[in-house]
Amino acid sequence: MLHAFGRGFFSFFAFRGLLGLTESVNFPAALRAVAEWFPKHERSHATGIVTAGTGIGAIVAPPAVFVESPYVAVLLVSTALFAIQVKRSSLFAVPTDLFPAKDVASVWGLSGAAGSLAAAFAQPLIGWLIDTQSYTPVFVIVSLMQIASALAG
Repeated sequence: MLHAFGRGFFSFFAFRGLLGLTESVNFPAALRAVAEWFPKHERSHATGIVTAGTGIGAIVAPPAVFVESPYVAVLLVSTALFAIQVKRSSLFAVPTDLFPAKDVASVWGLSGAAGSLAAAFAQPLIGWLIDTQSYTPVFVIVSLMQIASALAG
C-alpha cells in the first residue's frame, strides 16, 4: 500500500524493496509449515488453501474495470481463479514433495528470488508501455498472466 505514496523513481524503488524484504518470508514459511504438518497425500490441497487469496486482486480488478457485461466478468474471474488454483496446487506443492521439510523454505525462497529478479528486469518494459501507451496494456497483460501460467504449467 505504500506504493501509492511513491512520487518518483527512488521512492517507488524504496517501497518495492521494502515490500520484497517483508513479503519474501511469506511463501517459504507457509510451504515449510505445509511440509512439516501435512502428510504427502494432503500437501497439494493444503498448499492450494494457503495460496488461495494471493492473486485475487490481480484476477478480479481487470474484468471489473474493462468488461461491461457482469456475466462475462464473472466468467473471466471464475476461469482465472480456477486456472491459478490448478497451477498453485500442482506446482507449488512440488518442493514439499521433492525436498526434506527442513529445505523446503530455502528452495521456495530461491525460486521466489528468481521470480522477483525476472519481475525487476521487466520493469523497464512496463515503464515504456505506460509512458508510450497507457496502463491498459499492462493491466491486460497482468490479468492474462494467471491463465497463461496455468496453461503453460
